[in-house]
Amino acid sequence: GLLANYRVTIGGEGTEVLGVVLGPGMLISSAAGAEAGRAGGWYQNFELATVTWAPGVGGGAVRGGIREFYFEKNGPETVGYPAKLEVQIGDGWYQDFERGTVAWSPAGSGFIVGGIRDAYFSYGGPAVLGYPLGAERTHSTGVWIQDFQNGSVVWSIAGGSAVLQGGLRDVFAA
Repeated sequence: GLLANYRVTIGGEGTEVLGVVLGPGMLISSAAGAEAGRAGGWYQNFELATVTWAPGVGGGAVRGGIREFYFEKNGPETVGYPAKLEVQIGDGWYQDFERGTVAWSPAGSGFIVGGIRDAYFSYGGPAVLGYPLGAERTHSTGVWIQDFQNGSVVWSIAGGSAVLQGGLRDVFAA
């Protein structure tokens, strides 16, 4: 089954993760480094995935393009530790963490957080808007904006969020 016949101990004594659930056919292989602590949690690299443990979320794992982006961009400090397993939609993957989502596709990668994240998933997420083309940024009008393959999400404290597509998206791209 999904709970394999092995134990991975991370985070010291008493914080075992039994058969890390990565999904069907998702193996972690052998250890590729020592256990390390970071941002209030623990992780250990394996050949095919990184196994994590943090208070409040327990055990998890990151792999593939999400793993590369997550550690390259200081994921533990930025979005915390994995809260759910990765999900594939189309040619990309996304995974929820304590304080946001990491998304990866051949088109790009990005953290999706806060009001932009809420609007992105309310509007259909990767199935409708596609995957991030980069990080969120501040627009000259003072709103936060993040571009996705099929639209952009804007957010401000005063106005909340909106999804822009077509010509209106082009205005904010300028």
